Amino acid sequence: MTATVLDATTRAATVAATTQDAQRAAQWAPFGVGDVTVRHMAGAVIAEVSTHGPAVLNSLAPLGATLGALSASTVNVSGATITSHIFVTAGGTAIFSVPASDVTLSAPATLTGRRINLAELILNANPALPLAPTYLLTFDAAETGTVNVDASGSIVNTGTGACAWSITPPTNVTVTPSSGTVAAGATQTLVITATVAATYSLTLVSAGSTITGNPQGMLVNPATATVVTLSVPSSGEAGTAVTVTVTPNGPIPTGGGTVTLAASAGTLGGSTLTFTAGATAAQTTTLTLASAGTASVTMTNDMGLTNSGSPASFSAAAVVGSFASVTLDTTDANAPSATANQVVIVELHGSGTAAPTVGAKYLADMTTGGLGYSTDTTFRFALANGGTIDGRPVCMVRPWDRQGSYPSGDRRESYWMGWTDGPDTGQMRLYTEHRLDRMIEWIEANQANLSATRWALTGGSMGGWGTMTFGIRRPDIFPAIWPDRPRWRSCETTGSVRIPSWAVAVTPAYTFAAAPDLVTDDGGTSTADHMDIIAYVSNTSNPVPWIGWHIGRLDGYMPFQDHIDAVAALRAAGRGFAFYWNNDAHSVNNYRAAEITGSYPMGLFERGKGYPVFSEFSLDDDPAVDLVGGINVGLNFRNVTETTGTWSCEVRYQGTLTRAQQACTVKVKPKSSIYTGDPLPQSVSLPAAAGWATVSF
Repeated sequence: MTATVLDATTRAATVAATTQDAQRAAQWAPFGVGDVTVRHMAGAVIAEVSTHGPAVLNSLAPLGATLGALSASTVNVSGATITSHIFVTAGGTAIFSVPASDVTLSAPATLTGRRINLAELILNANPALPLAPTYLLTFDAAETGTVNVDASGSIVNTGTGACAWSITPPTNVTVTPSSGTVAAGATQTLVITATVAATYSLTLVSAGSTITGNPQGMLVNPATATVVTLSVPSSGEAGTAVTVTVTPNGPIPTGGGTVTLAASAGTLGGSTLTFTAGATAAQTTTLTLASAGTASVTMTNDMGLTNSGSPASFSAAAVVGSFASVTLDTTDANAPSATANQVVIVELHGSGTAAPTVGAKYLADMTTGGLGYSTDTTFRFALANGGTIDGRPVCMVRPWDRQGSYPSGDRRESYWMGWTDGPDTGQMRLYTEHRLDRMIEWIEANQANLSATRWALTGGSMGGWGTMTFGIRRPDIFPAIWPDRPRWRSCETTGSVRIPSWAVAVTPAYTFAAAPDLVTDDGGTSTADHMDIIAYVSNTSNPVPWIGWHIGRLDGYMPFQDHIDAVAALRAAGRGFAFYWNNDAHSVNNYRAAEITGSYPMGLFERGKGYPVFSEFSLDDDPAVDLVGGINVGLNFRNVTETTGTWSCEVRYQGTLTRAQQACTVKVKPKSSIYTGDPLPQSVSLPAAAGWATVSF
């Protein structure tokens, strides 16, 4: 007999019995005495109600039962097809339902007014007893929670059988345990923890079970702040204010309070920052050193919070002069158009490149500016129409790093840094970097048609190294840089650098230890340290731009191992980057640049705008093993949206010149000066058809 037990008491007694016979006896116990009412169902309609004598277990057919003779019958719906029979005790309790196919009639007769006389109704039990248990779960979870604070949940089994269950929590949420089996009548307690403030939905899954309470919503509030962090730029120029930032790691505790700052030198824009209860946003002030030097900034607070990052050191370099004047030398049809909001690409040329010949060509007079030696008086640069990138007009800025020739006839170039052995014997002065700074200031002040936010820096060979040494320290100007065949720290031989000299055309390679120092106004550190970009990006206190570079393994301009080491350093520091390599030599540029700019076009990144930091990309290659490959190549993003509490963007894999579109995975973490959360990277699955996937924090 296939039966669905309707009465909870009978159901529990039946399931508790340990043998088929015992279960059958428990099932029929309510019908041991008195009449048995049967509701004959046509679907959901009662077609007939009949009353029989007491139920008797058939000792000859131990899996069967027989009802007594019919004593009364009422037809409700004439001519209906019976689908099931519901058995009801004398007290009116519906015990179980049996399909019509499990009913056998003994000598049935048709009577006037009745369809069927169910005299001596026989029920044949199905040998698949015991009856299947019922599965009834109730799911519950706390309505509110706090970041990184455990919240409670429960699964209650009110059914008659054990239930396997699972919960797949959303990103940034953990449920412990997240799966298991809960016995009949038992309760499974849950611990729910979220790392990011948001509203989450939790869904319980259990095959075959009726679940009450699905889904459960939980509002997770930010954790109350425990730490305030002080951050100050590591370096800047004397006389120029830098931003001092104090950031809480959550809502300020009840009552609020103040953070007090003090500087060992210079002037603070304000020494007291007031935080109200519940505030999450960072607060800022400024620090200015009137002259070159170093200041230590310390922080205390009266809110009982831990002070992180205090003290912080800031080094101010002397401002090296200014242009006495900037004049337009010549111009042509390639001069930038009047189109507004043009992307600005500053391009640093390689060694041996002639002065720019197209566009609007400018001469900067340095005779009184302190930006060069006595015979070093003119700095040339040009602005030219660069077409469009992704529909945006482009202005190319091309400075010229050459100051005549040496007595030998060799060209005098500074590697986009400066020279030793002028008046500063044995030391380097970063003249060229300062000229580039002054050039950028002049352009921003005098070229209103250019974008205020979309600036990029690129350059090849010598220009690639200049892109590194100059651009890496100026993320506030260049949110992203694209070095073409750059050096990361060494020249041709590992552990050596070449330093340009004003007096000598060809200088030997210095070991790191023997490299000359910068002049005091430029920090006084070793030139080898200034050129060691791997060390610079490894220091997480140094803000850096996004970096997209390419190289051939057989370049020879520098050891390829430096690039392998750079990848490790960038990954360890959580930097945003993309890298492509092949097995070419230095002067062969076999589509390397396009592998980077194809998915990360110049102008994609903006000043003050966040971007996704990619990691653990499933299509990454290994530069230590693979002759051709890339890291984070072919990925793209758009529509970055950021507030203090939320951050999102769209991501896709669009393929490369050498690798087709395909399904893949990558981890994403926001890089943002606005969003104050600090989530773990999210793993994102990207479809094969280059579709966009949204990632939110």
